[in-house]
Amino acid sequence: MYHVKKLMGLAIVVTLLLAACGPKEEKDTFKGDASRVDMKVTLTHKGDKVTKENIRSTINYKDLGLKKDDMKSLLESESEKYQDIKGVSEKIKYSDGKAVETVKIDLE
Repeated sequence: MYHVKKLMGLAIVVTLLLAACGPKEEKDTFKGDASRVDMKVTLTHKGDKVTKENIRSTINYKDLGLKKDDMKSLLESESEKYQDIKGVSEKIKYSDGKAVETVKIDLE
């Protein structure tokens, strides 16, 4: 009887330890170029469940034949579509030669 209790206690401890470990959070990053836009997508996941997505797009004005003010006018109207969406944040930073848009999506 003593051995049975000891084995059951050990089984409970092992089960609790395994349950506490679970899948750890990991990140995978993918880079690409689409329509003259350099993109970097980072997916945060636990196992096969994606929990967050971070998208960084860099656009060079010269590549599209536009000036900074023209690019800003074009992107601001698109930026408005992301505002007020729960779990989504979006911002654009403009410099003399490029615009960098960052979109963060919380999927939880």
